Amino acid sequence: MTDSDPAQGPQATPSTPTSPSAWSQTAVAFWALTVGVLAMMVLSVALALATRLPQDFSGTVLAVFPPRTPADVVFDAIDQTDARVIRATLFSNAWIIENTDPDFVERLRDAGAIGAWKPVSGVSFAVGGCGFGSILSNELPS
Repeated sequence: MTDSDPAQGPQATPSTPTSPSAWSQTAVAFWALTVGVLAMMVLSVALALATRLPQDFSGTVLAVFPPRTPADVVFDAIDQTDARVIRATLFSNAWIIENTDPDFVERLRDAGAIGAWKPVSGVSFAVGGCGFGSILSNELPS
């Protein structure tokens, strides 16, 4: 004899709690990553805006121009400010330049730069074994 009575039909198995489907786990991961990336972008922009140099600053700066600005336009803008090119960075729209005129950063922005930041020495991006680059800093010379 079998355990189940044919008159009663098949016995129901106890139900197990269902786990979230693979699709919902993927959706949660996607949205978590998307929100995280957006939050980092907002924080980066806020940091960049907060650490820009004042318009009356002079000296060595990291000058950043709009993305995809042609090199001749960048060099024309640098030439308009009578600045001296110190070095290139990893990005073609960012250059380390120097000028001692009191309104250097203001003239640089008028020439088309997004902004200027103080370069930090000793920090670089390695490109083919050569060091280029700068990072943002709000330290002003004393």
